Amino acid sequence: MAASFAAPWLQQRLRPAFVAPLAAALLCATGFVGLLTCPVSGAYLWMTALGLGQGLAIGLAIGYIVARSPDAHHTGRLSTMAQGIGYLIACLGPLGLGLLHSASGGWSLPIAVLLAVLVAQTVAAFGASRDRHVLASP
Repeated sequence: MAASFAAPWLQQRLRPAFVAPLAAALLCATGFVGLLTCPVSGAYLWMTALGLGQGLAIGLAIGYIVARSPDAHHTGRLSTMAQGIGYLIACLGPLGLGLLHSASGGWSLPIAVLLAVLVAQTVAAFGASRDRHVLASP
């Protein structure tokens, strides 16, 4: 929660704009790599890094919806699209990771997949952090 509350402040003050999403990605990557290399001895550290990274990422994502919209109408349309599609994709995550865990017999493959998804998330976040408006077609 602390990182999601700090996200708007960081989004407005950090320059260049991609620094905040990069920080979120690095925190998440630290947690994932830690879980792969030292899962038991560093569990509190890795979960803290993941919590901060994910909190920052969701705070930035919601903030970018507002910041990239020129008015309330576009904010509503962009929010509906981003959250609708985003949550639809996200709901498949637990099932997919559970199936990967069952098929592989461990957590290495599911965590590697999470790292790959994190790369895609970071690329999308770099695009979202640009100072431009998104205009919806009528």
